[in-house]
Amino acid sequence: MNYLNLYFICKELGVEKNLLILNFSPSAKETLETHTFSPLATLKTPQEIADFFSYLLPPAKGEMEYWQGRGRFLMNASARNFCYLRDVKGKRATFELFLKAFDLHSILTAYTSPDCPEEYKKYFETYLQDLDPTGEVRKRGSLRGIPPDLQVQHGYALQQWKETFSDISLRYSHIFDTDKPDVDMIDVIKRNRILYIHMPALTIPDKTRQGLGRLILASIRVAVKTLLGETLTGEYEEIKKAKKLEKPKNPFAIIVDEHGTAPIQGIDDFMRQLRSLGGGIVIADQNWDTLKEEYGEFQSF
Repeated sequence: MNYLNLYFICKELGVEKNLLILNFSPSAKETLETHTFSPLATLKTPQEIADFFSYLLPPAKGEMEYWQGRGRFLMNASARNFCYLRDVKGKRATFELFLKAFDLHSILTAYTSPDCPEEYKKYFETYLQDLDPTGEVRKRGSLRGIPPDLQVQHGYALQQWKETFSDISLRYSHIFDTDKPDVDMIDVIKRNRILYIHMPALTIPDKTRQGLGRLILASIRVAVKTLLGETLTGEYEEIKKAKKLEKPKNPFAIIVDEHGTAPIQGIDDFMRQLRSLGGGIVIADQNWDTLKEEYGEFQSF
Protein backbone atom coordinates (compact mmCIF):
# COMPACT_ATOMS: atom_id res chain seq x y z
CA MET A 1 0.00 0.00 0.00
CA ASN A 2 1.41 3.41 -0.92
CA TYR A 3 1.30 6.43 1.36
CA LEU A 4 -1.43 8.27 -0.52
CA ASN A 5 -3.86 5.35 -0.23
CA LEU A 6 -3.05 5.01 3.45
CA TYR A 7 -3.61 8.72 4.01
CA PHE A 8 -7.08 8.62 2.44
CA ILE A 9 -8.01 5.61 4.58
CA CYS A 10 -6.84 7.44 7.70
CA LYS A 11 -8.71 10.60 6.66
CA GLU A 12 -11.90 8.62 6.10
CA LEU A 13 -11.56 7.20 9.61
CA GLY A 14 -10.65 10.60 11.10
CA VAL A 15 -7.19 9.58 12.29
CA GLU A 16 -5.03 11.34 9.68
CA LYS A 17 -3.35 13.44 12.41
CA ASN A 18 -1.92 10.21 13.81
CA LEU A 19 -0.25 9.34 10.49
CA LEU A 20 3.51 9.98 10.31
CA ILE A 21 5.93 9.42 7.45
CA LEU A 22 9.70 9.02 7.17
CA ASN A 23 10.32 9.66 3.50
CA PHE A 24 13.78 8.62 2.32
CA SER A 25 13.18 9.35 -1.35
CA PRO A 26 15.74 11.80 -2.86
CA SER A 27 13.06 14.38 -3.64
CA ALA A 28 12.04 14.71 0.01
CA LYS A 29 15.19 16.71 0.78
CA GLU A 30 13.90 19.49 -1.46
CA THR A 31 10.17 19.19 -0.77
CA LEU A 32 10.54 18.35 2.95
CA GLU A 33 7.60 15.96 2.63
CA THR A 34 8.77 13.97 5.60
CA HIS A 35 8.79 14.07 9.37
CA THR A 36 12.06 14.19 11.30
CA PHE A 37 13.59 11.43 13.41
CA SER A 38 16.64 11.02 15.64
CA PRO A 39 17.48 7.99 17.80
CA LEU A 40 19.82 10.26 19.78
CA ALA A 41 16.80 12.12 21.17
CA THR A 42 15.62 9.07 23.12
CA LEU A 43 18.94 7.34 23.85
CA LYS A 44 20.05 8.85 27.13
CA THR A 45 23.04 6.90 28.48
CA PRO A 46 26.39 6.34 26.71
CA GLN A 47 25.94 2.58 26.81
CA GLU A 48 22.48 2.80 25.25
CA ILE A 49 23.97 4.86 22.42
CA ALA A 50 26.93 2.53 21.92
CA ASP A 51 24.77 -0.61 21.95
CA PHE A 52 22.26 0.91 19.55
CA PHE A 53 24.74 1.91 16.87
CA SER A 54 26.83 -1.26 17.26
CA TYR A 55 23.68 -3.15 16.33
CA LEU A 56 23.84 -1.47 12.90
CA LEU A 57 27.09 -3.19 11.95
CA PRO A 58 26.61 -5.88 9.27
CA PRO A 59 27.85 -9.46 9.88
CA ALA A 60 31.63 -9.80 9.42
CA LYS A 61 34.24 -12.56 9.27
CA GLY A 62 38.02 -12.81 9.29
CA GLU A 63 39.99 -9.57 9.27
CA MET A 64 36.83 -7.46 9.07
CA GLU A 65 35.67 -8.97 12.35
CA TYR A 66 38.83 -7.59 14.02
CA TRP A 67 38.28 -4.09 12.62
CA GLN A 68 34.65 -4.17 13.70
CA GLY A 69 35.93 -4.90 17.20
CA ARG A 70 38.14 -1.83 16.97
CA GLY A 71 35.14 0.08 15.67
CA ARG A 72 33.15 -0.93 18.76
CA PHE A 73 35.96 0.30 21.05
CA LEU A 74 35.80 3.63 19.20
CA MET A 75 32.00 3.70 19.49
CA ASN A 76 32.17 3.14 23.26
CA ALA A 77 34.58 6.08 23.59
CA SER A 78 32.70 8.32 21.15
CA ALA A 79 29.32 7.70 22.80
CA ARG A 80 30.79 8.94 26.07
CA ASN A 81 32.41 11.90 24.38
CA PHE A 82 29.01 12.77 22.88
CA CYS A 83 27.35 12.59 26.31
CA TYR A 84 30.14 14.75 27.75
CA LEU A 85 29.61 17.39 25.05
CA ARG A 86 25.83 17.17 25.46
CA ASP A 87 25.45 17.00 29.24
CA VAL A 88 28.51 18.84 30.56
CA LYS A 89 29.24 21.31 27.76
CA GLY A 90 25.57 21.90 27.00
CA LYS A 91 25.76 21.27 23.25
CA ARG A 92 22.61 20.49 21.24
CA ALA A 93 22.23 16.72 20.82
CA THR A 94 22.25 16.72 17.02
CA PHE A 95 23.73 14.11 14.73
CA GLU A 96 26.38 16.66 13.74
CA LEU A 97 27.56 16.74 17.36
CA PHE A 98 27.58 12.93 17.41
CA LEU A 99 29.90 12.88 14.39
CA LYS A 100 32.21 15.39 16.07
CA ALA A 101 32.49 13.04 19.05
CA PHE A 102 34.40 10.55 16.85
CA ASP A 103 37.17 13.04 16.13
CA LEU A 104 40.42 11.90 17.74
CA HIS A 105 41.31 15.42 18.86
CA SER A 106 37.85 15.81 20.45
CA ILE A 107 38.23 12.54 22.37
CA LEU A 108 41.69 13.57 23.57
CA THR A 109 40.38 16.99 24.65
CA ALA A 110 37.64 15.33 26.71
CA TYR A 111 40.18 12.89 28.16
CA THR A 112 42.32 15.76 29.49
CA SER A 113 39.41 17.96 30.64
CA PRO A 114 38.95 18.21 34.43
CA ASP A 115 35.15 18.44 34.11
CA CYS A 116 34.83 15.16 32.20
CA PRO A 117 33.47 12.27 34.32
CA GLU A 118 36.17 9.80 35.35
CA GLU A 119 33.97 6.89 34.28
CA TYR A 120 34.04 8.26 30.73
CA LYS A 121 37.82 8.68 30.84
CA LYS A 122 38.24 4.95 31.47
CA TYR A 123 36.71 4.26 28.06
CA PHE A 124 38.86 6.94 26.42
CA GLU A 125 41.89 5.32 28.02
CA THR A 126 40.93 1.87 26.70
CA TYR A 127 40.69 3.19 23.16
CA LEU A 128 43.66 5.58 23.23
CA GLN A 129 46.18 3.24 24.79
CA ASP A 130 46.54 1.24 21.57
CA LEU A 131 47.18 4.46 19.62
CA ASP A 132 49.48 5.87 22.28
CA PRO A 133 51.35 2.93 23.89
CA THR A 134 53.91 5.18 25.64
CA GLY A 135 51.26 7.45 27.16
CA GLU A 136 53.12 10.60 26.12
CA VAL A 137 50.33 11.90 23.90
CA ARG A 138 47.75 11.46 26.64
CA LYS A 139 49.95 13.36 29.08
CA ARG A 140 50.42 16.26 26.67
CA GLY A 141 46.81 16.27 25.55
CA SER A 142 47.95 16.76 21.98
CA LEU A 143 47.94 14.56 18.87
CA ARG A 144 51.54 15.57 18.22
CA GLY A 145 53.70 12.50 18.48
CA ILE A 146 51.20 9.83 17.45
CA PRO A 147 52.92 7.86 14.68
CA PRO A 148 51.15 8.05 11.29
CA ASP A 149 50.48 4.30 11.22
CA LEU A 150 48.61 4.52 14.53
CA GLN A 151 46.53 7.42 13.22
CA VAL A 152 45.73 5.17 10.26
CA GLN A 153 44.43 2.59 12.76
CA HIS A 154 41.99 5.21 14.04
CA GLY A 155 40.95 5.74 10.44
CA TYR A 156 40.24 2.02 10.01
CA ALA A 157 38.14 1.98 13.19
CA LEU A 158 36.26 5.06 11.98
CA GLN A 159 35.73 3.42 8.59
CA GLN A 160 33.33 0.91 10.20
CA TRP A 161 30.85 3.74 10.70
CA LYS A 162 31.72 6.13 7.88
CA GLU A 163 29.41 4.78 5.18
CA THR A 164 26.25 4.68 7.29
CA PHE A 165 26.98 7.95 9.04
CA SER A 166 27.82 9.74 5.80
CA ASP A 167 24.39 8.87 4.44
CA ILE A 168 22.71 10.06 7.63
CA SER A 169 24.68 13.31 7.87
CA LEU A 170 24.71 14.25 4.16
CA ARG A 171 21.95 12.48 2.25
CA TYR A 172 19.39 12.57 5.09
CA SER A 173 20.43 15.51 7.25
CA HIS A 174 16.93 17.00 6.81
CA ILE A 175 15.54 13.97 8.69
CA PHE A 176 18.18 13.11 11.28
CA ASP A 177 20.00 16.32 12.22
CA THR A 178 17.59 17.50 14.92
CA ASP A 179 17.34 17.33 18.70
CA LYS A 180 13.52 17.68 18.63
CA PRO A 181 12.28 15.01 16.19
CA ASP A 182 8.68 14.58 15.09
CA VAL A 183 8.84 10.79 15.36
CA ASP A 184 9.33 9.12 18.74
CA MET A 185 9.06 5.33 18.44
CA ILE A 186 7.84 4.95 22.03
CA ASP A 187 5.11 7.51 21.39
CA VAL A 188 4.17 5.81 18.10
CA ILE A 189 3.61 2.50 19.89
CA LYS A 190 1.97 3.80 23.08
CA ARG A 191 -0.44 6.19 21.32
CA ASN A 192 -1.26 3.76 18.52
CA ARG A 193 0.04 6.06 15.79
CA ILE A 194 0.69 4.93 12.23
CA LEU A 195 4.24 5.33 10.92
CA TYR A 196 4.84 4.86 7.20
CA ILE A 197 8.47 4.45 6.12
CA HIS A 198 9.16 5.09 2.44
CA MET A 199 12.43 3.71 1.04
CA PRO A 200 12.09 3.40 -2.75
CA ALA A 201 14.27 0.51 -3.89
CA LEU A 202 15.06 1.98 -7.31
CA THR A 203 16.42 5.29 -6.03
CA ILE A 204 18.37 4.27 -2.91
CA PRO A 205 21.64 2.25 -3.09
CA ASP A 206 21.40 -1.24 -1.59
CA LYS A 207 23.88 -0.59 1.26
CA THR A 208 22.16 2.65 2.17
CA ARG A 209 18.78 0.91 2.26
CA GLN A 210 20.22 -1.88 4.41
CA GLY A 211 21.73 0.61 6.86
CA LEU A 212 18.50 2.60 7.11
CA GLY A 213 16.47 -0.57 7.56
CA ARG A 214 18.66 -1.75 10.41
CA LEU A 215 18.51 1.71 12.02
CA ILE A 216 14.71 1.83 11.94
CA LEU A 217 14.30 -1.73 13.23
CA ALA A 218 16.87 -1.12 15.96
CA SER A 219 14.91 2.01 17.01
CA ILE A 220 11.71 -0.02 17.28
CA ARG A 221 13.55 -2.65 19.28
CA VAL A 222 14.83 -0.03 21.75
CA ALA A 223 11.30 1.38 22.11
CA VAL A 224 9.90 -2.09 22.86
CA LYS A 225 12.65 -2.73 25.42
CA THR A 226 11.88 0.60 27.10
CA LEU A 227 8.14 -0.07 27.20
CA LEU A 228 8.70 -3.49 28.76
CA GLY A 229 10.28 -1.65 31.68
CA GLU A 230 13.17 -2.58 33.94
CA THR A 231 11.53 -2.21 37.38
CA LEU A 232 11.86 -5.58 39.09
CA THR A 233 11.85 -4.75 42.81
CA GLY A 234 9.50 -2.91 45.16
CA GLU A 235 5.92 -3.22 46.32
CA TYR A 236 3.83 -5.50 44.09
CA GLU A 237 1.04 -2.98 43.55
CA GLU A 238 3.52 -0.22 42.63
CA ILE A 239 5.29 -2.44 40.10
CA LYS A 240 1.95 -3.58 38.67
CA LYS A 241 0.80 0.04 38.30
CA ALA A 242 4.07 1.07 36.65
CA LYS A 243 3.89 -1.80 34.16
CA LYS A 244 0.31 -0.90 33.29
CA LEU A 245 1.31 2.70 32.56
CA GLU A 246 4.22 1.61 30.36
CA LYS A 247 2.25 -0.92 28.35
CA PRO A 248 0.35 0.30 25.25
CA LYS A 249 -3.42 0.34 25.79
CA ASN A 250 -4.24 -1.03 22.34
CA PRO A 251 -2.81 -3.91 20.27
CA PHE A 252 -0.43 -2.79 17.54
CA ALA A 253 1.26 -4.31 14.50
CA ILE A 254 4.61 -3.84 12.75
CA ILE A 255 4.83 -4.82 9.09
CA VAL A 256 8.37 -5.34 7.77
CA ASP A 257 8.19 -5.43 3.99
CA GLU A 258 11.19 -6.67 1.97
CA HIS A 259 12.80 -7.94 5.17
CA GLY A 260 15.70 -9.47 3.23
CA THR A 261 17.08 -6.02 2.35
CA ALA A 262 17.84 -5.30 6.01
CA PRO A 263 17.56 -8.46 8.13
CA ILE A 264 17.33 -7.89 11.85
CA GLN A 265 19.30 -10.23 14.11
CA GLY A 266 17.51 -11.96 16.97
CA ILE A 267 14.11 -11.39 15.44
CA ASP A 268 12.60 -14.37 17.30
CA ASP A 269 13.37 -12.73 20.67
CA PHE A 270 12.08 -9.45 19.29
CA MET A 271 8.76 -11.11 18.39
CA ARG A 272 8.39 -12.53 21.88
CA GLN A 273 8.98 -9.08 23.38
CA LEU A 274 6.37 -7.56 21.09
CA ARG A 275 3.86 -10.19 22.14
CA SER A 276 4.39 -9.21 25.79
CA LEU A 277 3.26 -5.68 24.89
CA GLY A 278 0.24 -6.86 22.91
CA GLY A 279 1.92 -6.32 19.56
CA GLY A 280 2.60 -8.45 16.53
CA ILE A 281 4.99 -8.37 13.60
CA VAL A 282 4.57 -9.46 9.99
CA ILE A 283 7.70 -10.40 8.02
CA ALA A 284 7.22 -10.00 4.27
CA ASP A 285 9.87 -11.11 1.78
CA GLN A 286 9.85 -12.30 -1.79
CA ASN A 287 12.88 -14.52 -1.23
CA TRP A 288 11.63 -17.47 0.82
CA ASP A 289 14.98 -19.28 0.48
CA THR A 290 16.71 -16.45 2.35
CA LEU A 291 14.23 -16.72 5.22
CA LYS A 292 14.64 -20.50 5.37
CA GLU A 293 18.41 -20.15 5.43
CA GLU A 294 18.18 -17.66 8.27
CA TYR A 295 15.47 -19.25 10.42
CA GLY A 296 14.86 -22.78 9.15
CA GLU A 297 11.92 -24.35 7.32
CA PHE A 298 9.56 -23.97 10.28
CA GLN A 299 10.08 -21.64 13.19
CA SER A 300 7.82 -21.07 16.16
CA PHE A 301 7.88 -17.60 17.66
